[in-house]
Amino acid sequence: MDSTNPTPLNRRLLLVRTAASATAASAGGILGANGAGSAKAGPRLGTEGTRMRAMNDYATSLQPFGGRLAMPIECLLNASSHGSPAPYDVVIIGSGYGASICAARLSAKMRPGARLAVIERGKEWVPGTFVDRFLDVRKESRRALLKPDKRSVRNPTGLLNVQQDDDIAILSSCGLGGTSLINANVAIRPDLEVFQQAEWPREINDRSFLEPYYDRAAWELGVRVEPVDLTTKMKAQRIAAERLRDQGAHFEASALTITRGPQMGMAILNRQGMIQRPCTNCGDCMTGCNVGAKNTLAMNYLPIARRNGAQIFTETEIERIEKREGGYWIHFVHYQANGNDWIPIRGCIQSRIVILGAGSLGSTELLLRSQESTFQFSPRLGCSWSGNGDILGYIRGTEVCTSIAGTGAKDAIVKEVGPTIQSNVTYPSRPSLFHRVIVQDGVSASAYNLFNVAFGRDLGLDHTQILLISGHDGSQGRIELGEDGRCVVRWPGLYNHPYRKMAENELRRFASALGGEYKELSAFKGRVGTVHPLGGCVVANDPQTGVTNSKGQVFDMSLGGDVDPATNQPRVHQGLYVSDGASIPTSLGVNPLLTISAMSERVAELITFDPAYADLFQPI
Repeated sequence: MDSTNPTPLNRRLLLVRTAASATAASAGGILGANGAGSAKAGPRLGTEGTRMRAMNDYATSLQPFGGRLAMPIECLLNASSHGSPAPYDVVIIGSGYGASICAARLSAKMRPGARLAVIERGKEWVPGTFVDRFLDVRKESRRALLKPDKRSVRNPTGLLNVQQDDDIAILSSCGLGGTSLINANVAIRPDLEVFQQAEWPREINDRSFLEPYYDRAAWELGVRVEPVDLTTKMKAQRIAAERLRDQGAHFEASALTITRGPQMGMAILNRQGMIQRPCTNCGDCMTGCNVGAKNTLAMNYLPIARRNGAQIFTETEIERIEKREGGYWIHFVHYQANGNDWIPIRGCIQSRIVILGAGSLGSTELLLRSQESTFQFSPRLGCSWSGNGDILGYIRGTEVCTSIAGTGAKDAIVKEVGPTIQSNVTYPSRPSLFHRVIVQDGVSASAYNLFNVAFGRDLGLDHTQILLISGHDGSQGRIELGEDGRCVVRWPGLYNHPYRKMAENELRRFASALGGEYKELSAFKGRVGTVHPLGGCVVANDPQTGVTNSKGQVFDMSLGGDVDPATNQPRVHQGLYVSDGASIPTSLGVNPLLTISAMSERVAELITFDPAYADLFQPI
């Protein structure tokens, strides 16, 4: 069933399913289950119907599995507490785009008896339980937000992971579905010239080679283009682009991974068998969708994996990987909630294949922590890190109306703010990638409205525009381990980098086109901010220039990075892969989710075709 043309769910079927799952979906049922999202106070006033409907839809869709994707953690703890690690054939670390795609594709081809597990550090967030108040944002922040404790982990399973290093601040997500839970949904393909840069391995330095994988991912994620001028902030972007036409500005509606439909509240059955509801344009994409319209990985690839027999575990962090004969031992810690605290419970599992999909920071940190004399990686581990050229800016006092104040999930439409991003303004005629940026509109999610009103000096946020610019920053950052054993991103001089100055000049021109005033976000305090961390375990031709080959296999440096005579290729750690944003060797200049997805579709396909795993996967 095609989710780009979603089918309204048969009313009788919906009533039967909803009645059957009512007990599981009650506040004491699905919300009280281990690993579900935090909603202890219940739905907010005026949101009861929308939120409860989203919770019921999720439980109904997953009724065969008890109303949720994740399995009881006891299944993992008991299996790993009998003297030897629990045996698996494939273990996937993380549940973002790379991890979830590998889980879905590999589980579909696994032979009977083969076992695949997905291990996620965060919770399983049920639609309808996401945060929508700043107080809850603070509670669900994984790290402390204020000095001097900004590096301390206060909530190990918190949804929002803000890492504040000296040179850069990075926002990512911690939860089942990774950053798909809180991203802006934009699915776009980079310029052809991006892949022609020397940093990309020869096998994929032509984007056309990846086109079938882009198409496959776009189909599964339900990508669709927004209607032009759907909201006032979108109209403002079009007007700005028209006024900047002489500088090469080009306006286009964004392609998004959201569900739309003809009627608010209508039940839609997507192609993966999950019930969703049409987007209400509430503006809360970046704190989590409480409507059920956002096509997160929990709505597509992860349900595919679960139905194929994958075992999914949440609130469990991988501490290190140990290479053993015939495979790997994976050491984990499960965070057992104990009031406002957490009890760490440690264990170990073993697997023949390990796929790292914990993101740019998570996958790189894990390899850095795992490296030892007998388990060596490329000296380029941690290098070629990029913030994708992200610069976040505000425009105060626009002469055209923008209406960017998110309303949250309401039972009736208050105003149509729109998804976080709805349009792209690009400069395709510029010959240099360095100057070829993309400018996108933004929204103030309801949890941040008070902060943005104070900063923008605009009570209704009707004449404020939030902009995100992405481009090509040179990828000169480096990930290292701090004294606490957690990663630190270092990029001295980034704030005064020529790219940042160029990008801010672009935003000032944009502000002028809207008749407003550009303001840098003061919260960063001399740092650059990004929501698109890339690199650290980049793909390359050899271990002297990168960490993995184009198949996602991790180079083995235990013998100095020599050539394996059996393959006539640089030696790799058999069965160890990276499949996420950590593998991207340059900035992409556009939102990266679709490129990460395309590359991961290819990695998964190559694994199933590998003769070394013919006993695990069957050709289909």
